Amino acid sequence: MSKRILCERSIAIRGCLVLLPVIFILGGWLVFRVARGPRLTEEQAVAIALPALSANMTPEHVNKYQPYHAELHDGVWNVFGSILGGGVGGTPEAKVRDSDGKIVTVFHSQ
Repeated sequence: MSKRILCERSIAIRGCLVLLPVIFILGGWLVFRVARGPRLTEEQAVAIALPALSANMTPEHVNKYQPYHAELHDGVWNVFGSILGGGVGGTPEAKVRDSDGKIVTVFHSQ
């Protein structure tokens, strides 16, 4: 084999040795982020939100909208109350970040 071919192969091998660890690290990070799923359950999100709701509204007002439910959208749990009898109106709501359980916001929906 000529020296030119050996040199080209050597460069290609070195390039692969540099790129392979980068590909494995990025690939592993992406799989971890995508495959992980939610950290909190609906029940945990509701349990985190209720004290924050009661701190911002009277406990009687918060209790009026029991039971509370939660839905996960884009990494944030939306915790909301129920309107008895299926009426129209808003309920106390809180947003809880799934990654660390922090309260993002508390409000009364319309």
